[in-house]
Amino acid sequence: MRKRPSRTLAFKLVIVLLGALMFYIGYYLGHVYQRQRLAGLSATVMQEPQPTQPFNLVDQNGKPFTVDDLKGHWNFLFFGYTHCPDVCPTAMAELTQVYNRIAERPKLQKLTRAIFISVDPARDTPAKLKQFVTYFNPEFLGVTGSDAEIKKVTHQFGIFFKRHAPKADSKDYAVDHTAVTTLVDPQGRTVAIFSSISSPAQVAQDFFKIVDYFQS
Repeated sequence: MRKRPSRTLAFKLVIVLLGALMFYIGYYLGHVYQRQRLAGLSATVMQEPQPTQPFNLVDQNGKPFTVDDLKGHWNFLFFGYTHCPDVCPTAMAELTQVYNRIAERPKLQKLTRAIFISVDPARDTPAKLKQFVTYFNPEFLGVTGSDAEIKKVTHQFGIFFKRHAPKADSKDYAVDHTAVTTLVDPQGRTVAIFSSISSPAQVAQDFFKIVDYFQS
């Protein structure tokens, strides 16, 4: 005749199940609370960080720049071109203000970079990029690459660009491009997208909240 489980064993099983249930309830409520901390930000925060796929670009010093170079830093990425008449210079000036405000947390500022990725490699040589980005901030980095690699990296970051044909008797041409700022974490993952950085003070404070959220 088979013995029935003792009441003590059944009681212990109930306690274990209740403990597991309370753990998952606490985890869920904690996650909801954490997400509420991100409500009202000027950025769209990813539900899940999006990994960056491999690419091969070159930086302003002529050195290779790959996905591994994104790791270890918080990166503000902006795609554009140095001949841009207004949007790109404005964005870089605003990123400079954001960077200066991040000085409120010095350790974090040391881990933060702004990276300007040119979609116009024919004109934006490494030397040209270096001149452009360091005009705004010597800590900023300029990056470009072949058309194939630029298309690869813009595609995965959801960036559209189109180069227009030069006007008659001119080598100058315009490039349409998406003007958003992408935030990539120290693991090389996209965690947020700022559609505008026209309010550097708010962007800096929102950046602090995003960092604290993903590091908590």
